[in-house]
Amino acid sequence: IAEEILEDVNDNNNKNIVRRAMELKLKYPDKSKIFDDYVKKQLDECEFLENEVKCVTWLLRKVE
Repeated sequence: IAEEILEDVNDNNNKNIVRRAMELKLKYPDKSKIFDDYVKKQLDECEFLENEVKCVTWLLRKVE
């Protein structure tokens, strides 16, 4: 996946996650910390994937 595409997909997903967490916090204010923690975990994971992980494809050949 091209880096720009990955970033765009992650940004879109993160916006949706944040928006939904805010909706749920309004509906369930007593569970706000759970939603905040989930959002933070997702944002941290995307940061890691975008900056620390390199995607590769391996081509394997069967040796007979």
